[in-house]
Amino acid sequence: MPKKPFVVDAFLEDAVQNTGLSDFGDDGFREPLGVLCESLDREADLNPIGEMTAHQQIRELLENRLQLTRDRKGIKEIAEQSIVRPLVITGLPRSCTTILHELIRQDPANRVPLTWEARYPSPPPEAASYESDPRIDATEQAYDALHAMVPELKSMVPMSGTSVIECSSFMAHEFACDLFDPTFDIPGYRDWLWDQDITPTYDTYRKILQHLQVYCARERWVLKAPTHLRTLDALLAVFPDACIVQNHRDPLLSLASVISLRTTMLKPTVASLDMPRLVRWITEDNAEWLHRGLETRRRINREDRFFDVHFHEFQNDPIDVVTRLYAHFGFPLDEDALTRMKTFMANNPRGKHGLHEYSFDDYGLDRAQERERYAAYQEHFGVASEI
Repeated sequence: MPKKPFVVDAFLEDAVQNTGLSDFGDDGFREPLGVLCESLDREADLNPIGEMTAHQQIRELLENRLQLTRDRKGIKEIAEQSIVRPLVITGLPRSCTTILHELIRQDPANRVPLTWEARYPSPPPEAASYESDPRIDATEQAYDALHAMVPELKSMVPMSGTSVIECSSFMAHEFACDLFDPTFDIPGYRDWLWDQDITPTYDTYRKILQHLQVYCARERWVLKAPTHLRTLDALLAVFPDACIVQNHRDPLLSLASVISLRTTMLKPTVASLDMPRLVRWITEDNAEWLHRGLETRRRINREDRFFDVHFHEFQNDPIDVVTRLYAHFGFPLDEDALTRMKTFMANNPRGKHGLHEYSFDDYGLDRAQERERYAAYQEHFGVASEI
């Protein structure tokens, strides 16, 4: 059976036909969508599941975009929403950013983006039905299917309809973000993305946050994505008062975990996997994230805007870390929020969904060479070598 090509105009026509809408908003998304489609067509080496997944993902994002544009035009209050001092968690992948995000979520003052909101953002969620919205069940079914297809993912990134989700799932509506890399082998798109100014992607994200909070706002948003490290300039251009948390871990341990995760996520979608190329890309990619993040922080030179979380400090006493984080940014932390956080940690011990096991030595990497890549980062932040 011949493969179905990835054609931008065909995707746009299908989205219009499926929704009955025609206004996609600003046209800036068309170029990145074109680069993505070309890369998927030319080099992704998709198997039937990968082809189906990619087509479905692009179609859903375009349909969401049409619906979001309609809602913004019809509900004038959306554009009037202010996103004030969002707390943004970033740092090396696999450095406890997700569990920190979930922990801070326990404070009722905080609003976090959830998986069901990313998949079905329109219409805007409402406070009265926020915990019983039927879109939650629809998202649960999608994750059940994913975990049935790739059961080991549950121990790596446990997800449900009401899990917190990374920013890239919303930023993907502009098609210039890192959402597609983990699932598809698209080096051409990946290389193109590195050189882009993705300020428009963050502006699209800001508009979606306005959309999500219009009927159920809280005191602040708490957002998370490791890849914010490489685009801090664009993030701060759109969210100039953002409070940024950077998680730290021995980069070599993080690297091994990322390779294991990325390999697991790619296997269901590709016909063949070039492991040496994948390992080489991830080692270079991780190091460049940290380099760009460090350079931006040095240039900004405003440590009051950042709070650093070291992996073992968080593992040893997460409540102390969060207490200091709140104090650093001047956020109030009452006893009710603290109690909720302590209860959450007691109910979610490490390994609750199974342990993600991996080893640096599994991937043929040279320790001395990798240490050299991260020497400036480790020295600047005082990150100890553990292996």
